Amino acid sequence: MELVEDGCSMPTEWADAIAQGLASMHVDNARVVITVNFVRTVAELTENASYATERGGGAVAAKTVTRPGGSVVVLNYNELASRTSADIQRVLAHEAGHILIDARGTEETSGNRDSSEADWQWWLKALGAQAIVELRIERSLADLGYPIAESAVPTAVDHSLLVTNLEVVNAVIDPGSSDPRYFHDAILTTLNQVTKLLAYVVAPLTGTASFSPSQLSVDGQANWADYIAPTWPQRIALWTSIPPAVESIPIETWRTILRESFRLEQALMLDFGFAFENAPEGGYGFYRRAGDDAFTERIRRARAQTGVELD
Repeated sequence: MELVEDGCSMPTEWADAIAQGLASMHVDNARVVITVNFVRTVAELTENASYATERGGGAVAAKTVTRPGGSVVVLNYNELASRTSADIQRVLAHEAGHILIDARGTEETSGNRDSSEADWQWWLKALGAQAIVELRIERSLADLGYPIAESAVPTAVDHSLLVTNLEVVNAVIDPGSSDPRYFHDAILTTLNQVTKLLAYVVAPLTGTASFSPSQLSVDGQANWADYIAPTWPQRIALWTSIPPAVESIPIETWRTILRESFRLEQALMLDFGFAFENAPEGGYGFYRRAGDDAFTERIRRARAQTGVELD
């Protein structure tokens, strides 16, 4: 393990926490960069100048970047400076899961597009694949006895669903959504955040953890019933059948999982009130499928939860 400090001096106890987190997932050869320049560092490593840390519920604390020379774990010092050693260990255990999956090279998103897929079908498949990667890693952490992720506790889920409803409502009333590409990009962004949230909720459920929508607020339960509940049994059935990150998945099995995942996320998008459809003359369309009554109720909930008038 190699530790690099960039613009900061990490607490002395972090070194052990980092090593223990990696070791718990049987990873010992990572390069770990602790930096106050998180966005710049990740942008440089990924060669993605538009990289940003905002992800719906908050900023990213860490990211693993896999390059030809190996994996680099980048820690966002500004987000982690106040966290305990136990928190740091958990973060590194999670990032070690990414290292394991990346190292096998056949269980990520890229390279698994079917030749017959339209762009929108690939977007939904990739979105599902990214959530499943998080699911598998978090399941390994649950098996090791790590506490559930903060984002999966009922109060956090409640807040995330409030944000989900607000984002869907805002996308519908945004004048910019007269451009279908702008519109579907906004909905896909929200869908991506929701599927990853659900990955963190589902991951520990194969063990002793439990989750029930009844643990949410009244409005949270309404948001859950509206957006999540219709596909929840299907999601549980598929996702609990997928092995954790410490176990490999044969490539054809992984591709079968991704095809099933595409159908699941397509159904979730329809529950959000939207659908992609291939056009007879080629290309595709993006359509609102939920009626005015459904969106009127969503606007009412958003106003009640935020006190903000929405037009």
